[in-house]
Amino acid sequence: YAMQQGLIKFDAAKLPDVLPSEKASIDQHIKNGEFDKAREMLENKAKGSKLSASEQEKLYGVYLSIAESKAGEGAEKAEMQEALKMLEKIPSKFKKYKEVQKLMRKLKKKVKRG
Repeated sequence: YAMQQGLIKFDAAKLPDVLPSEKASIDQHIKNGEFDKAREMLENKAKGSKLSASEQEKLYGVYLSIAESKAGEGAEKAEMQEALKMLEKIPSKFKKYKEVQKLMRKLKKKVKRG
């Protein structure tokens, strides 16, 4: 009643994210560099229902980010192989597929060497 009468103003934008939506949580994890958490959430959602095109792009981007972090300087062979497996999940329709291919070639060379 008080809200209807204008006695209390309610601005949802100013509320703290105590109960963030799933989408906001995924975006927040990505923003914070928590790619494993974002991947887990997106993969779980994909099991239950079909992901939207933007969610698929996010998932592929998360795969790429995880692979890049695993393939960094001083990466061990097992990490590089794990990164390759992650990259292999990304289809050619992904916007950054050229970047994916470049990293895959680089990793395959490193794994062969060592």
